[in-house]
Order: sequence, then structure tokens, then C-alpha cells
Amino acid sequence: MLASKEWQMKQYELQEKKLKTEDDIDNTDDQATKDALKKRLDLINKKIESNQKRLKLIYENKTDEEIQDDARTLDEINAQRNKAFDNKYYKDTKEIGRP
Repeated sequence: MLASKEWQMKQYELQEKKLKTEDDIDNTDDQATKDALKKRLDLINKKIESNQKRLKLIYENKTDEEIQDDARTLDEINAQRNKAFDNKYYKDTKEIGRP
């Protein structure tokens, strides 16, 4: 996914809240509590949708070259991360690869 770590983290947190809220809805018998949790779930879904729209807008306003540059940067970050956590590299090499 071509998204900043900040965006990904926010999306992850929202998805986590969504799952927990859905579990709470399934696990409660009290109708008033269910109704309140459903309202909360609606708000979380709106935040998720808003966050996704924000990401789309960011990339709609970028040129192809800017998008390709972002992709190259992410590829380099991923390559360094792979080196840092791959057991076939020596410890010294792993330290160089840590972000």
C-alpha cells in the first residue's frame, strides 16, 4: 500500500476499534448498550471512510513521477527492513538495515 506510516497506523487503530466494537455488540444482551455501540460503530466506519478518502485525495493530486518516487522510497524502506529481520544476514549487516 502506498501510504505513509502515519496513515497506516491511523487506519490500523480505526480497524482495531471497529473489530472490538463489533465484538462488544455481539457479546452484549442489553438493547440500549447495543444501540449505543452501533452508533459508535457508525462513527468509526465514517472515520475509516474519511481516512480512505484523504489518502485517495493525496495521490490524486500527485504527478506520476511523485507517485513513482514514493514507491521507490517505500521499496527501499522495505528492503532495509527485510535485511534487518532476515536471519541469513550477519548481525553487522542487520544493524545497517534497521530503520
